[in-house]
Amino acid sequence: KGKDKGKGKEKKRFEQVLELESVDPGYNMIAKLKGERGQNVHHIQDQTGAQIWIRGDAGNSLRCEITGESRSAINKAWSLAKELADVCYTEYKQWLEEQDGGVKVSPKGATKGKRSREGKKGKGKDGKGKDREMQHTQTIELDQYDAEFGFKGKLIGDRGRNVHHIQDQSDSKVWVQDEDPSSLRVEVSAETEVNLELAVKLCTDLIGTLGQEYETWLESGKTTSSKKSRREQREDEDGEFSHVIEVQEGDAGFSFKSKIIGDKGRHVHHIQDESNAKVNVVHSQKGEPLLVKIRADTQEAVDTATILCQDLIETVQEEYQSWLDGDSRAPKGKGKGKKRKGKSWEDERPAKRART
Repeated sequence: KGKDKGKGKEKKRFEQVLELESVDPGYNMIAKLKGERGQNVHHIQDQTGAQIWIRGDAGNSLRCEITGESRSAINKAWSLAKELADVCYTEYKQWLEEQDGGVKVSPKGATKGKRSREGKKGKGKDGKGKDREMQHTQTIELDQYDAEFGFKGKLIGDRGRNVHHIQDQSDSKVWVQDEDPSSLRVEVSAETEVNLELAVKLCTDLIGTLGQEYETWLESGKTTSSKKSRREQREDEDGEFSHVIEVQEGDAGFSFKSKIIGDKGRHVHHIQDESNAKVNVVHSQKGEPLLVKIRADTQEAVDTATILCQDLIETVQEEYQSWLDGDSRAPKGKGKGKKRKGKSWEDERPAKRART
């Protein structure tokens, strides 16, 4: 009976290893993975019932060893560990870019099970690694933003969610760079031109959305008065020539501002791309007319942007009139106004100030 009882207590244990890329010895990846006081590891263990160990040295290969009493437990633990590793390696990539002569490492540093040969692909005679396959690159330059707004963090997303989403949807690599807290650029690379274009579109759509959120934040007064004067100074530096168009708003149920700006900033970005001018749509004071501010380095650019803005405003005003008349056939966002050179305000815009 003693032997039978002893055998009854034996439980089959499952094991799995998550192989991780090596990192610069100056970066404590193990501590990042474990979290403060091991909270990351404890969280995964509490959620799954599996046991996790982080092994290896920073300068050499790292691995996450997972054991559990059921296959489902270690599979769940593996998924959570990989998600954690992806976030940590994205942060590591950002850290590398801030270092002089940083080594390129894929933001997705985890591979399932034992490291496969594909994980070492490209590390042959040329020694340049897998990044050599990323033949298409593009850089998106962003405007300067008040550091208090935290634009970079919002762009990357919670735990790198936005960057991961774009990379997964377009099969690309995305890095958010900043020389200083108020100046940003996004670097995008992909193996094909199609993937690159998709990644750039996803990035610019996100940037446009955050840009409008930033303008709203500035207008809401959540920043200090000194910060606002910095914004005014930034606007003054955007160009020597300027023009302001006043727009009288009507019923509060119809948002002139959002109609002029367009979905994800589409209309404003289209005008900026066509004219090389800077366009901001703002409320100077509550109850005052809406202001469309145009600035550029040349009068020609200001004139071009002014014509495009007036055309857009006319379209929005016609849509507003249709809305007031209760015409259910009124166009949603396109209006009946003039179309310049066959372009609709709903046309896809190119990447703002992007270069290859």
